[in-house]
Amino acid sequence: MYINVSEIPPEGFDFPRGAPQGFDVNFEGRELFPLRSIHISWLEFNAAFSGQDLLFNGRCGGAVSYQCDRCGDDISTDVDLSFHRIFESDELMGSGGDIELKRGDLEITLFDGEGFYLEDVIYEQLILTMPQQALCKEDCRGLCQKCGTNRNSSPCNCIVSDVDPRLEKLKTLREKME
Repeated sequence: MYINVSEIPPEGFDFPRGAPQGFDVNFEGRELFPLRSIHISWLEFNAAFSGQDLLFNGRCGGAVSYQCDRCGDDISTDVDLSFHRIFESDELMGSGGDIELKRGDLEITLFDGEGFYLEDVIYEQLILTMPQQALCKEDCRGLCQKCGTNRNSSPCNCIVSDVDPRLEKLKTLREKME
């Protein structure tokens, strides 16, 4: 959904959860990595001007899917996101040289002065809320490093050496010392 800033009235714009048809958040054809799919089932937001900045607050809910970092299985989870962004035209930033960011600047998003895609805002918030290590379950056993079997669904009989082959000589040295 493209938000054209020139179409937002001076008093602001509210997009309630039960908004009219024709507003669609669509991630089709976008690169979503590390996410596999995003489905937004509801959305509400408010856009209002503060000087030349556009204050954008909203919430959305739906479901996302991504891959377990250990075993590769799909993980699906429900999401309920709140977001607060300040959109500032990149023309206001000046020459495009180096700018020192301050703590409050992390909520500022630069845009071309005409508009922005709501999908970009939602995607950014989803990525920021993802766990650093996505696991299908807390005790995920992962894949066997020899045969590649998913150890959550079937056992494997591979003998896995606990010693890194590059350190094998140190193991024999330790055995001689004992």
